[in-house]
Amino acid sequence: IGQMPVLAEENLGIDVRSTAYGWLYACFGLGAMLGALSVGTTFANTPKEDVTRWGLVAFGCSLGVFAWLRDPAPAFVMIVVVGFFYFASVTALSTVLQMHLAGNERGRVMALWMMAFGGTVPIGNLVAGPLIEATSVTTIVFPGAIMAIVLGWWADTRTDRPYAH
Repeated sequence: IGQMPVLAEENLGIDVRSTAYGWLYACFGLGAMLGALSVGTTFANTPKEDVTRWGLVAFGCSLGVFAWLRDPAPAFVMIVVVGFFYFASVTALSTVLQMHLAGNERGRVMALWMMAFGGTVPIGNLVAGPLIEATSVTTIVFPGAIMAIVLGWWADTRTDRPYAH
């Protein structure tokens, strides 16, 4: 999300100070909201480990498509899809983590989880910024999308492992 302004301007020709950019960002938010809500509704009976894994694969695929788009019209639809799968994955992953923590550990671990998860976003932006300046936003975002697909495919989501109950 930190690279969204660059993707909008360089790839889609959308000025980040424009109403169109506001709508693009709102479309991401709509997808994110629907993705988070889907974990407790549409995917309520689906193992959250599976939602995490396949959501990450779908997120990588949709982000890869979004990174290659040059026309704003399909970008408004694709960013809804990106947001959906991103937040479905994150919400399911957080749910899995909380389900497998002992009650007396949950608060401490979730505090660290939020710091590690949310706290790395600015670091990623600091690393990506100079790389994007030297190459292009697509050159950096597309391999990140591929990495999301690989990690999702590789993720061991079996539930037969012992946990800290």
